[in-house]
Amino acid sequence: MQIEVTSRCNASCVYCPRTVYHKNWISRDFHPDLFESLYPSICKTRIVHLQGWGEPFLNPDIFSMIRIARQAGCEVYTTTNGTLMTDKIIEEIFNSGLSMISFSLAGFGSTNTRIRPGTDSEEVINSVKRISKKKRELGEKYPKIHLAYILLNSTIQDVSLIHEKLAGTGIEEVIISTLDFIPEENLQAEAIRPGSNSNYSYISNELNIAAELCSKAGLKLYYRLPSPDILNPLCTEKVLNSVYIGSGGDVSPCAYMALSVRDVLYMSDGQMVPYKGLSTGSLQTTSFPKIWHGNDSRQFRNSFFTGGYYPMCRTCPKRMEE
Repeated sequence: MQIEVTSRCNASCVYCPRTVYHKNWISRDFHPDLFESLYPSICKTRIVHLQGWGEPFLNPDIFSMIRIARQAGCEVYTTTNGTLMTDKIIEEIFNSGLSMISFSLAGFGSTNTRIRPGTDSEEVINSVKRISKKKRELGEKYPKIHLAYILLNSTIQDVSLIHEKLAGTGIEEVIISTLDFIPEENLQAEAIRPGSNSNYSYISNELNIAAELCSKAGLKLYYRLPSPDILNPLCTEKVLNSVYIGSGGDVSPCAYMALSVRDVLYMSDGQMVPYKGLSTGSLQTTSFPKIWHGNDSRQFRNSFFTGGYYPMCRTCPKRMEE
């Protein structure tokens, strides 16, 4: 279960829908009453990921949410841009029982600053080191510290720096992802969509070399690439067994179908088309079990078996990953 604790953010990443659609974007926090209403369902969930299109630590209620989910027996994850890691926030991270925290980067130095304005790679790395140091001081195993690394066409060469920059910082895993949702046409060139086997092999080779270097430095590196030869019946977001709940309480199959915006375009199969998300119900009016077992949710899940895919799913790169 992924819950968008806020759609607000203090960064302006160039590839993010919140940045591109800022004039239409709805900024809001997930209400704690809605979270408490989810408790019976959270008790049946293994993992709760508190993150969406915003910066989670902007929501002052995030730590109470972490505690509630932990009390329900869940592992609790979050992903952050790393700009708000004050001593008080770090203290609360440990007190709340957070299971895993992932920091986001898109390169190092000026590369990251260009792609993720409002963030600084050195600040992120310093935050990682501070949390890692506190783990050692407290003798704690948690939270696990990961790095979420967005890979663009213009930054492929930078993956060779990952092991140098992150070795010994306390990061345990690096997860590389590509630009799956393209909110404006000029970003299409940054989306990695290997058009041939040779191009796919080149990028895979660069990432495999980076993974080997990371392994030697004590880091684990994982990645998935869209393949020119693959179109799976299912997607790697595991939408049959998971759910995304937006900051306003709308329930959707995944984050890409749950943007806090209306009347915008996005790139699909080489052309700009109207964005049409999918909400299978709202927690404002309906309980989560009724939404999950309702007609709209079941119809969406069945589409993967009938072949009658929802429009966004037909050419989604998540179906092209190995």
